[in-house]
Amino acid sequence: MAAGYVTNYGNVENDGLSWDTPKRSIQSAIDAGLSPISGVGFFSEALSSGPVSTTIDSVGFLVFDGGNNLSSFIDGSFQGFRGFSNIKIRNYLKLRQSIGFEVNWIWNNCIISNIENLSIYRPQYEPRNKLTNCLFFNNSISHFDILENCTVYGGEVNLRQFGDYRFKNSIISESNVIINPLYTGDMKIVYTIFHNCTFKFTGGDQGADETTFTAPAGADDTEKLEDLRARMAVVYGGVASQYLQNCRYQTDGDLFIDPAKENFYLVPGCQAARMSYEAGYIGKYPEGSLADFAGDFVSYTNIDASGNIIDQTVDATAETDIVDLLKLRHINSLEALGQRATRNGNAVNVDADLGPAINPGTALTDGKTYIVRDEAISQTASGKTRDVGETFIATTADGLDFTSATGYVQEIYLDKPRSIELKVSKTDPTLANAVWLKMDLYAEPRINYDVNGVPQYGNLDPNYDEATSERLFIRYWKARVTIQAKNLPA
Repeated sequence: MAAGYVTNYGNVENDGLSWDTPKRSIQSAIDAGLSPISGVGFFSEALSSGPVSTTIDSVGFLVFDGGNNLSSFIDGSFQGFRGFSNIKIRNYLKLRQSIGFEVNWIWNNCIISNIENLSIYRPQYEPRNKLTNCLFFNNSISHFDILENCTVYGGEVNLRQFGDYRFKNSIISESNVIINPLYTGDMKIVYTIFHNCTFKFTGGDQGADETTFTAPAGADDTEKLEDLRARMAVVYGGVASQYLQNCRYQTDGDLFIDPAKENFYLVPGCQAARMSYEAGYIGKYPEGSLADFAGDFVSYTNIDASGNIIDQTVDATAETDIVDLLKLRHINSLEALGQRATRNGNAVNVDADLGPAINPGTALTDGKTYIVRDEAISQTASGKTRDVGETFIATTADGLDFTSATGYVQEIYLDKPRSIELKVSKTDPTLANAVWLKMDLYAEPRINYDVNGVPQYGNLDPNYDEATSERLFIRYWKARVTIQAKNLPA
């Protein structure tokens, strides 16, 4: 089978065999028998299986958004799918992969949010679904097989235990937790933090199932953890010490940089950052940066004082002031930027997002970017047809009114920058001779130094050499964000 490529700017008639001839929808690539499928952009689709087993990955960012209008992320059987990596799935009423099949599903580095019924488990079937390095937040009800290095925030979380499969290296926070072993035996939950959670233990063979969610009791977090262990022994038998080994219960102190802004990087020095399993950290993300970015940019090119792009055809930049860290520091990670600018009226948001549904009869706003949903629309002034999944900038020439039987549009709030440029120095507070280093916001900040110890290349520069790279070790720095004109819809 051949690899497939999909973008919002492709065409369903393309063969999908390269980035030069991409398909426009993920489903059209599935129907063509392509796998693995690499995609970039926003898609509002309910996928169904095709002629081959399919894996789906992203290059950059790939967002599946149900717009709160689509019932299920997968329409029908999951049998034709074998895994998802590096994607976001959100705003569907249901995502259920709970039917047993022989092949193990792999979910890796995914972000799943705002799902009313999320089930990724397979009762009475082996092997289990393994979820690694994933983030789940604002899902109403969740059922899981195996979690490793995952973060789960909010909602009702059902941890179903099967045999020797386990939950480890994970964080479950602000949730109502049901632990329900379908098979008896020791509970396999290790190296996990439960943060401000309530619990209900069921499925035991002692006739002592709990019926309500109850917070652990105790004078401090150590006593509360022991209370949970004792409750589990009552429901499942055995002794309290066999349960929740190397786990923590936490009420005091913060774990995340800013969950309200969907920033789930760990607070430096928090409990999860100090725990270790096989030299790893707990949860999806490591510690946030010790050097936070400046709150405001101080100089702008092609962006006005309100942060609006002036000329859509020209790259725009914004720079921070110089920051003095007061001493030399190793930088662990570059905290992702929040809202800092807008592109043709669209906010560069903490995460790529979509506005509410706009139906025919409501005028579009000139200069803003929209994506077409459900079926094609026709713009009244020009008669131009826009296909499902197509993004476009509204103009008065094409018409701010449109017609369609069931189609609608949503405004796109474009994704935050995936990279940043830094000028850095160990000794020069003016950065007079520093060069701009291109850095990946989602990788450990490593750079190459020249023979004199001067920073030379960042980890996104073309000449960067990973083999000779070193951790970023600096005192003075400033940052620049570039919003490229070529990233705007045509």
